[in-house]
Amino acid sequence: MRGSIFDDPGDEKSWHISQRAESLSSYYEGRDPSWYASAVAPLTGANRVLDLGCGPGLALRALRDLGSSSVLGIDRWPAFAAMSTPEVPIIVHDLSLPMPFLESGSFDGVFSHYVLDYVSPICARQILREARRVLAPGGRLVLYVAAVGLAGGDESRTIPYSVRAVRALVEEAGFDEIEVEATSNGRNTVARAVAGSPPVARAPEEPWAAVEGDTQLSVLFSGASDGLTLEVVGEGRRASFQVDLPPAERGVGQRVAVAARAQRLAGGGTDLQLWTWHGLVPAVAERAIVEFPAGKMRIELDGEEVEHVSVWRPNDLGLEPVGNAHVRIADLPLCEKLDDAARSAEGRQVVIGPVTDDVEWERLGNCRNRFLIRRATSLGVDGLEREWLGGRLHGVALDVAELDGNSSYDVLLWAERRQSVLYLEGRDWESLVGVAKRRAADLDAPLVLVDPVLGHDAPVRPFPEGVAAFAADQNNRLVLLGAKTRVLVGQADLGRLAGRLLAGGAEDDRRSPGLDVDETLRHLTERTLLMRLRQTRGHSWAEVGRRPGRSP
Repeated sequence: MRGSIFDDPGDEKSWHISQRAESLSSYYEGRDPSWYASAVAPLTGANRVLDLGCGPGLALRALRDLGSSSVLGIDRWPAFAAMSTPEVPIIVHDLSLPMPFLESGSFDGVFSHYVLDYVSPICARQILREARRVLAPGGRLVLYVAAVGLAGGDESRTIPYSVRAVRALVEEAGFDEIEVEATSNGRNTVARAVAGSPPVARAPEEPWAAVEGDTQLSVLFSGASDGLTLEVVGEGRRASFQVDLPPAERGVGQRVAVAARAQRLAGGGTDLQLWTWHGLVPAVAERAIVEFPAGKMRIELDGEEVEHVSVWRPNDLGLEPVGNAHVRIADLPLCEKLDDAARSAEGRQVVIGPVTDDVEWERLGNCRNRFLIRRATSLGVDGLEREWLGGRLHGVALDVAELDGNSSYDVLLWAERRQSVLYLEGRDWESLVGVAKRRAADLDAPLVLVDPVLGHDAPVRPFPEGVAAFAADQNNRLVLLGAKTRVLVGQADLGRLAGRLLAGGAEDDRRSPGLDVDETLRHLTERTLLMRLRQTRGHSWAEVGRRPGRSP
């Protein structure tokens, strides 16, 4: 089973080599709990403290020295849980999952020290919303994160956790009295916040959750059981799954905690995953796919009282600075002229190369926040492969005049094999869509149709009739890249496109009523291109942004 069902291209960032158990053990070796004394000091007076991503428990011991009477650590690595003691207990848990086994309001403090850096944005939000839930009113959060993001050179950190981004995360999680500050060099961010009154709980008698896209349902039951039921319904159909639970281990408590996730699939089905815990001990994990779109789901444990129900549907917070989907190479400074903070503030830039290829690509592209789209005709297939493996190319651009002939066939085969993003340019929308339809069987790489005003300085025109429909029918394989300066599609078509309409070009004019430029651009920079372009060392698209290879 995947660690996270939610559609997040960074959900396995914690596989970065620096976050493997052996690397962490070496990092902590020989350190004393006093190393954490200043970091945990804001939690002075908190009796019950939870450390999320605790490692070997040094911060937990520092908290005990500070006067905390009850501490608990959570980490993903069993090697650290083996260091657990009755005074400093550590349990194994993947923080990409919720923590329904912990009662709401059961801690006075939550501490996390450079953990969110190595998890996906969705996982970071999962961690913070659960931290808010388990804190009692007045409980304190202390959070440390690295701030520089992708521009700092670590490909596992895609989000620059600036003051703005951290504040947005903590506010969304429901905290009050938020204080966020960055170090003078801009490399680290520290947040402190307080949990106010808990939100009004929904009635737990009917633990149903409406499934809308990606949905998570967590339930805590007060008693033990040998089985439970996960039920989903939709479009007049019903599926029911019986899950057998192993007997509860002696001493782990009687509560049963359950988390279920549902993700709507493009073909109309629903991907379901379910996790259970007896007390603090993982019990069962199951996965199933139903062939209909689920409208509701529920978890039922016969005869047991429901203590709390939590439903979550992660939306797009847009934590990264808004980048640009189409930047001409002459408009960007060389990376060597930018410091870390300037690179992070620049956001993701998709850089389009000129027809001639006399550009110092390495000096331009080593910022890591820039994706390089090269002209296929200036390189040839051998050149494309060489530049791809060298990290100097993330996608290719073709003109429809080139695509309409057979000379582009080898380039299309190469783009399909590498799953390189293919930018298709033309002098008008009719020729763009016409050629794309004629060559649809050959266009198996992720495809972006570029507004002629961006690629050829053509007159600004709205999408002609049928273009939006063509894009919407491509099932997320194709997106339209429109200029920011005009309304390019009607409001009705915006709904049909459902995220496939992007925006690019100059930042000087944002007059686009009916088109949310920032949100559509984030879809490009945080989803489509992040999945396809982050790793350019010859891996398949499924590996893009996931599990970087072990360094030699």
